[in-house]
Amino acid sequence: MLARRNGVAGAFFEDVSPHLLEWSWRVAPLGRPCYAAFRLLFRRGYRYLDLRKHAPHLQARRLAYVSGALDRGVRPQDTRTLAEKAGADHRVIPEADHLDSIKRATGEVVGLALETFAQAAG
Repeated sequence: MLARRNGVAGAFFEDVSPHLLEWSWRVAPLGRPCYAAFRLLFRRGYRYLDLRKHAPHLQARRLAYVSGALDRGVRPQDTRTLAEKAGADHRVIPEADHLDSIKRATGEVVGLALETFAQAAG
């Protein structure tokens, strides 16, 4: 029987921003006044949305993250940070933009996903 923690053996994440409003700040700059107001008015909520705080507590046996180096919303250091905090593997695909990794490096991305889930099962 596959040992699981809270029902999840493995997870694979693509282009995950450590904070949705930080992503929005970079990708949709017209909303910056609203993002700043949210951060100021809802400090606790803003802190809660920070996935860097949640990543060390993910309850899965194996995790992996992948992103594109050309993604302006999810920067390579964001992917590295989340992976490190979660104790996960990660790949940054050099020539990929947002949601483009699987197209640019199909074998590497699928290989990482299969390896992640095989290790989760084993």
